[in-house]
Amino acid sequence: MEDNTPTMSDRINAHLAAGNVVMVSTYGHSTQYEKKHAGMFFMSGNNLRVKRGKKSDCLSYGNNLLVSIKFYTYTPLEVAQ
Repeated sequence: MEDNTPTMSDRINAHLAAGNVVMVSTYGHSTQYEKKHAGMFFMSGNNLRVKRGKKSDCLSYGNNLLVSIKFYTYTPLEVAQ
């Protein structure tokens, strides 16, 4: 039986494709991913990974996240005229 539950990478890529922002943070560094980065997140076995050049960074081991991942909705500020 096939499991059609969306993976974490599917959720992140869909959020980015919708024009929103995802922040991935470690103890000492944060990276902001935007719409142009949709598709960079993928699953390798049960591990969440993100592409970085020709290589990739591991963001989780199974269900254990190694980083903080926050989802933000992008809303531009309106300029008062």
